[in-house]
Amino acid sequence: MQKLIEQFKALPPWQRYVLLLVLPLFLIVYIWLMLLSPAMDEVSRLKVEVDNAKADIQRTRASLNPAILENLRREEKALEEEYLRKVEFFRKEIGENRVTSLRWLYAFLQSLIALGNREIGKLAVSLALRGLSRRNIVELSNTLGVNTEYPL
Repeated sequence: MQKLIEQFKALPPWQRYVLLLVLPLFLIVYIWLMLLSPAMDEVSRLKVEVDNAKADIQRTRASLNPAILENLRREEKALEEEYLRKVEFFRKEIGENRVTSLRWLYAFLQSLIALGNREIGKLAVSLALRGLSRRNIVELSNTLGVNTEYPL
């Protein structure tokens, strides 16, 4: 240890300053990059996950609110009635034999497919396996991450 101290004292002053100032800075940067930076990345990733979970909880709470559910049912009924009115209009205008209409659920599924999301293909296959119903559309859409943007 004495030899090191003597060698240090024998160095020119600028080299002593470099050793005393730059070497600790390199050490601090190394510790930051190796230990703290990955931990901070993990913390930020976990914060994003927590925010997503909170948003999911809020959406679930909102979907369970009876008033909102009733509004969605009314909107669904209005959309279905509008669809049936348009089908009747086309049957009158074009002719009964030339117009074939889909059931409301099939028309809704067709409109989802028209959105062009890759997950909709998985949704269609899953619906074919589980059966086509409003409940299955809602459950599978939520599971697969399909944003329907329409009231169900």
